[in-house]
Amino acid sequence: MDAASFIVVAVCHTTRDHHYITLWRPDNNGYTPVVPRAGRYSAEQIARHLDYYNSGYHVAVPAALVEQLGVEPPAGFFDYAGPAVPNSAANWKLILDSAPWLTNYPPEPEHFRKRRRNE
Repeated sequence: MDAASFIVVAVCHTTRDHHYITLWRPDNNGYTPVVPRAGRYSAEQIARHLDYYNSGYHVAVPAALVEQLGVEPPAGFFDYAGPAVPNSAANWKLILDSAPWLTNYPPEPEHFRKRRRNE
């Protein structure tokens, strides 16, 4: 694993009406759905602060998986380009199954409970 091999997925900031899963930006500085704009965090960073990075409301997962799940959104969907991870039950299952650390609270993505409001 490289030094910055994890992306923090914001379970609590992704709602069922979001088309794409919300990710943390670099340096714990906000959120983005666009994979290239997401922060990369080391295993050491995550392990030192599991309550922060991996509470269940947020989940640290391998960056390679998130990058693999990214797809190009329709032109003009975001005002900046780059792949994003679709908010689907299948993607949430892959993400949660890949989390290497246990969380304090069970992660409960909204997409699992109901379909998006606009579907």
